[in-house]
Amino acid sequence: MTERERCLTAALEIVMKRGAAYRPPASFFARLARRWGLTLGIEMTARECVLLLLDLKQERAIGGPHDDTVIDIAGYAACLAEVDHVIPREAPPSRAALDAAAHTPHWPRVLAFAEEMDGKLRANLHKGDWRLASEALRRDAAALLDPLIDEVEELRVELVRARVDHRAVTLEAADVANFALMIADLFGGGLAAP
Repeated sequence: MTERERCLTAALEIVMKRGAAYRPPASFFARLARRWGLTLGIEMTARECVLLLLDLKQERAIGGPHDDTVIDIAGYAACLAEVDHVIPREAPPSRAALDAAAHTPHWPRVLAFAEEMDGKLRANLHKGDWRLASEALRRDAAALLDPLIDEVEELRVELVRARVDHRAVTLEAADVANFALMIADLFGGGLAAP
């Protein structure tokens, strides 16, 4: 067995063990991106997490040869390939589209409501990323439609109370919008991230 074959075989064994122990790379690194994003106060992608770990291993390799470092680099490269395959990179909107949207009178309210939606999504990160379960959800549209209808009912309950709790109405409306977002993203051809 050549040194290349030994390195790649060892990397394959490690990647498969880690995938079985933790979860598949795309799911693991998507969750890591959310965690690191919250810690750092920035948006991160699964791809960026893998690239940062590759940078760490490359920095270690600069200090001299380490058998496990090159194996780790090969493993992270394989994880990057899977992340890139499972989670497609979305093209940013054009500058013209951003400028046009910023000039509508509704834009400040849209941004404020989007922040409410994001807050609700962040509070439910432990439930996983709907994009990673997209194939199962595409086979069963009711998996998202039923919760959407439930959220509409919860919103209706808040609206008909004798004393309307405005904050509760906003949060329930954000839940409704998030399920509508998931449906649009999965069944409407996908949504481009800004």
